[in-house]
Amino acid sequence: MKKIKYIILILTLSFVYSCSDDNSINEKQYLNLKFKTNHKNNELLEIEVEIISYNPIKLKSDLLREVNAIDEKTGKEMYGYVLISNHTKSNGLGPIDETGYFFDGECFVWGTMYYGDNGVNLFVECGFNCIGLDDVCPGWNQAFV
Repeated sequence: MKKIKYIILILTLSFVYSCSDDNSINEKQYLNLKFKTNHKNNELLEIEVEIISYNPIKLKSDLLREVNAIDEKTGKEMYGYVLISNHTKSNGLGPIDETGYFFDGECFVWGTMYYGDNGVNLFVECGFNCIGLDDVCPGWNQAFV
């Protein structure tokens, strides 16, 4: 009976120790996102951004700003990141638009954000024709958590 108590004690201590010694939480993690800097020449700028929160996932960079939108496909609210210097001015004929990455719950998806004059912002995914601007997803069998 004493042997069983010692085995349970050892297993409990090893379990508690293994759960408390997780160094990966304290390590900074980064993503690399590509942005178009010149739409005429398709020049790309790759930015390394720090992941500062996982629930919800939030990024930090001096070159990006967070924006909120409604996903065109699902109608759900989402958020994304656009270059601060990439803002297109409206000429009074239509909505202002910007390109950037938006988080769909699994990946950061490249697309265009349209700012409506009615206060509703709409995100339209670029799809398969955006060469060089692939979705940024976690590795196989991983997640942004």
